[in-house]
This record gives sequence, structure tokens and C-alpha cells, in this order.
Amino acid sequence: MDYFKVDATELRPEPAELQLIDLKRTRPILIPVDPAPIQQKRNRAIRGIEITAAASLLLNAVQAVIIYVLQAGPI
Repeated sequence: MDYFKVDATELRPEPAELQLIDLKRTRPILIPVDPAPIQQKRNRAIRGIEITAAASLLLNAVQAVIIYVLQAGPI
């Protein structure tokens, strides 16, 4: 049988030459954004969460009173 000799340098490709990207192409494009609509949406969302939390707390208190009355039974 004939075996051929493989050198380790043949298995690795030559390192490619790095090309640098121009800085003008890597800078992010900044678009001016008015923060007012975003803040209004955030404020509405926070207000909705606060109303939901208050309603949940109120229903929890009502439920606790009902359970207390049912456990006490007729006095």
C-alpha cells in the first residue's frame, strides 16, 4: 500500500489579509427622535398598571372580609 505523507501546514489555509472597514460605515446613523410620544405611552401604561394594582388590592380586601364573615357565621 502506498501512503502519502501529509504535512500539517497543508491542512491549514493561509491566513487571509484583514480588510479594515472605513469608520464612516461603522458609525450608527442617529435619527433625532421626539421623546414626548414615547413618554406619553409610558405614562399611560404606568397609569394602567397602577389602576389594575389598586383594583386587585381592593378586590383582595373585599374577598378577605367575605371570608372572615363566612368563617364567623351568624352571630
